[in-house]
Amino acid sequence: MTSSKLDINEYRTMYTNATAQDIENNKKQSSLTKNITAAENLLRAYKEIWHPDLSAPNNISVRIRILSIGDPLTEILLADYLPQGASITSTTVTYYNKTTDQTHSLYNDTDYCLGPPSPNTLPDSTYVDIYHYNFSYNHTNWDGWLYNNDTITIEYNVTVLGGGEWILPAILGGFDPSYQKHIKTEMYADLNIPQFDILLEMLTKKISPGETAVALLRIYNIGGPRAKVDVAITYSAKDMLGKLITESTDTIAVVAKTEETLSLEIPQSTPSGQYNFEAFVTYTGKEAISTRVFEIKGEEPKDPLETYFGKYGLYGLLLLIILILLFRRAR
Repeated sequence: MTSSKLDINEYRTMYTNATAQDIENNKKQSSLTKNITAAENLLRAYKEIWHPDLSAPNNISVRIRILSIGDPLTEILLADYLPQGASITSTTVTYYNKTTDQTHSLYNDTDYCLGPPSPNTLPDSTYVDIYHYNFSYNHTNWDGWLYNNDTITIEYNVTVLGGGEWILPAILGGFDPSYQKHIKTEMYADLNIPQFDILLEMLTKKISPGETAVALLRIYNIGGPRAKVDVAITYSAKDMLGKLITESTDTIAVVAKTEETLSLEIPQSTPSGQYNFEAFVTYTGKEAISTRVFEIKGEEPKDPLETYFGKYGLYGLLLLIILILLFRRAR
């Protein structure tokens, strides 16, 4: 996103209207129209975020380009924002001198200072890590000044765990020695990482022991790019106290949304009762879970006393028949 739309000495008109009202509803109104003109030097910046490989959407690349327009500027400071817990690798910083048409590599501690990130919270309650670049820290491979059309470019790769959408600002400042003032520019860029929502529906709500419990799992990409993401599904049947009855695991690839039929063969020895069908989904360090209740209906267990007397009652009946036959034979 381009941070500034103004060129040198270009202006924008600001309109302000104000109304004051007391407790007796007396009103006074006023207005102000003012032209805001850009100075004779500008800092313009661009922050680009992209996915170099959509099969691994949590790995992203970032490029920040700082352009100076007009009179020389120094004391360049940059605050770069990333989602909290992001892991940065392969950072490169270069300085391009337009006058000499030469590019110089800049190194941490030698030409600038970049310390560990400081955690913070944005006004929208987003947790972020702020990376502070200080380009007035040291000057070995450049003189610390940005002249007309000179640029500093920062490039790095970063891994973001989990999924979601962030609006990530970057704040850039430079000191103008002519006006003895600081110039500050704010940039905003969007970052989207796939985030899945899952919904489980039971297709067999009542079964017998030895039969198969079947559920339909729907997975939706509710945020981020339509990238192909490998999703691991662990699904299981558990009793109401959480004891595992049986489980299985599958891995599928999801882009925008998908439906997957999950089947579990219930052991023959499973008692009657209510059970939980649970689907546990993991992807790129993120987790989601959904559960539904189903019923197992087996043969009703017989009363032990009834079984006892039934067995001995049968023995008595057989004995009685034998006695009758013997008695008739004896006669």
